[in-house]
Amino acid sequence: MSRSTFYYRLSHQKDRKNRKVMHQIKDIFNQHHGNYGYRRITCVLRYNGVMINHKKVKRLMSVMGLFGKTILKRNRYSSYKGTIGKIVPNKIKRQFNANQPKKKCYTDVTEFKLHSGKKVYLSPIIDGFNEEIIAYDVSTSPTLHQTFNMLNKLSQCGSLNGMILHSDQGWQSTLSLSTFFERSWNYSKHVP
Repeated sequence: MSRSTFYYRLSHQKDRKNRKVMHQIKDIFNQHHGNYGYRRITCVLRYNGVMINHKKVKRLMSVMGLFGKTILKRNRYSSYKGTIGKIVPNKIKRQFNANQPKKKCYTDVTEFKLHSGKKVYLSPIIDGFNEEIIAYDVSTSPTLHQTFNMLNKLSQCGSLNGMILHSDQGWQSTLSLSTFFERSWNYSKHVP
């Protein structure tokens, strides 16, 4: 026997030893119409009393050319519909601290899940000078009405001359802030 034949047979003895297991893997795979991958097949083999490692099952399946079907995951719901409203240039440029009160303020809508399973939405305005909440509104749904209520509470907080209101590009901010500021005041707002 030549040297290359000896080493070839030696390297392929593993698969000969595993023929019984390979036959069981193929039977399980065909029984479930190709839906089972190496993890499920490993579980079925262990349930049937064959103690085998999942890595070995994966290797034997790849030798036999068996691959389980993959299921494409559905995308989660996203309310993003593209750019809506008026986007103003970035004036803050990640410099969030202010040297005077009511010069740089920030807002966003945050969702909280209660123990009862209901959701509550908080829409605060935070002052960049001392991180104090100037105005806020709590609602059971994130609507324009909630944002307008928060902005009305802000307008009752005294002089807002020169204030920059920084927000994300959420639909509440781009629609309601631009509408509110254009109709009510002539202050600069910022939506990056």
